[in-house]
Amino acid sequence: MYRKQDVDRLIFEKMNGRCPLRDSEILKIRYWRTGRHKPQSREQCLELTRALELEPEEARYLLQFYYDAADQVFTEEDLDNPVYQERLRVLAELETQYLANAHPAELDRLDIPWTGNGKFLRHYYFQDAGSYVYAGATEKSGKKNSHFSSINYIHEFQKNRRLLGEIPRKTILRHLFIMGAPFLSAEVMNDWFQALGYAPLTMDHETRWGERLDCLLLRLLERYEQECTGKSPEEGLCWLRESCRMLDRALAGTGHEELRFLYFKALRNAEG
Repeated sequence: MYRKQDVDRLIFEKMNGRCPLRDSEILKIRYWRTGRHKPQSREQCLELTRALELEPEEARYLLQFYYDAADQVFTEEDLDNPVYQERLRVLAELETQYLANAHPAELDRLDIPWTGNGKFLRHYYFQDAGSYVYAGATEKSGKKNSHFSSINYIHEFQKNRRLLGEIPRKTILRHLFIMGAPFLSAEVMNDWFQALGYAPLTMDHETRWGERLDCLLLRLLERYEQECTGKSPEEGLCWLRESCRMLDRALAGTGHEELRFLYFKALRNAEG
């Protein structure tokens, strides 16, 4: 009969190709097993799947639900990969829908044309994202062309929409939420999550650092359905923005920065 310590030691040996020199070396494995910590890199997680001799579907589950990441990471060498191409198509479809749903009055304030506006996607998204964190420049001034500068968001936005490299699930969550609004539900978001290779929203899902972000979002979507069913898309969007601003202020004020899923680095100085 193997003891848990023996299993931890065996996993360590498989991952490192040697016996531990001291007991403290296997603490990391014990922490992973008990959930106190999780692997902090994809390579560590993949090494763990190999040490556990997991089947491909089991390894995929570990990456998505335990490591809180996509099942695959793509590089420039994967541009012709059919899976990569399909996920790009899904994201492009979402982006097209997002711009099509933009209110003409919002586009006018930003001097963005109603049609052929794909090249303004980053700028429009950045203004929209800001409106979920604080009252945006367009709301405060009401003047045409009054907006936040998105120049510092170019590289990050392009990387995210090309799905290259490790794209955090939290980032994808923000994209799906903002681009899907006001036509949002847990079911709709989960369809997108799964199409892009991420775990769906579940009440017990944790981030790599133990936060219960899914639980927070599912409660928000549940309240949104209760408050806005039967209302117009404009009323639903207004409710979402105001509720998310209140939520973001509460999280910032109580020190729960890690749960501010609509806040990101490029917005830090945007309020200016």
